[in-house]
Amino acid sequence: MSTINLDGDVTSSLSHSTPVRSVSDVANLINSSTSKNSYARWIVFLALGGVFLDAYDLTTLSYGIDDVVKDLGLTPTLTGLVTSSIMIGTIVGNLLGGWLTDKYGRYSVFMADMLFFVVSAIAAGLAPNVWVLIGARFLMGVGVGIDLPGGDGLSGGVFEVHRQGQ
Repeated sequence: MSTINLDGDVTSSLSHSTPVRSVSDVANLINSSTSKNSYARWIVFLALGGVFLDAYDLTTLSYGIDDVVKDLGLTPTLTGLVTSSIMIGTIVGNLLGGWLTDKYGRYSVFMADMLFFVVSAIAAGLAPNVWVLIGARFLMGVGVGIDLPGGDGLSGGVFEVHRQGQ
């Protein structure tokens, strides 16, 4: 298991591990001479997990919408509201996300947003009717929108400045 010592060195150890506590710890690992190891790649993958989750959620309903229409007896208008509610929420979340990130920091907003997103996704999955589903998907969209400024900032912060954009 790789650990990051307080002086920034990356060592391999099974005991006395220090958890990664900040983006700078991740950046130190990525930019270290051992950045080619699988641990660094794994951390980058985890850091981008929120962005992958957002993309997955924005496209998933398209595969199951026929079952939702049948189960809830949706009209074409309600079907449109169910499918578009997440995008409307994303617009609202984008407007809030940058402000929240500036005020509370990327990491805090990102972690709170992941919890918010999971709770709203569970609510959408357990929705007893179309209006709860629309509301829950709207809230999921707000979570997606809030995640984008913070998630992009976190993932961009772990790469060397001269390598960003490549």
